[in-house]
Amino acid sequence: MTLCPSNQIIHPGRVISFFRNWDGESTFEASKMPKLYEDLDDDSANEILLLDSEIQAIKSELLRRFPNL
Repeated sequence: MTLCPSNQIIHPGRVISFFRNWDGESTFEASKMPKLYEDLDDDSANEILLLDSEIQAIKSELLRRFPNL
């Protein structure tokens, strides 16, 4: 267990904008496939920030309860 799960924050936060309005069937054409990092948009950046805030809140609470952690 880690209190710094960067992949678990960055990747779901990033791909949410790919699938936010997905109809469950359509696919991306290879030539129009969004780039995971280069095409980062504001929606994804906000999701990453929210996920990070949740992890930081968990960490803070654990440290409050268990100061020697």
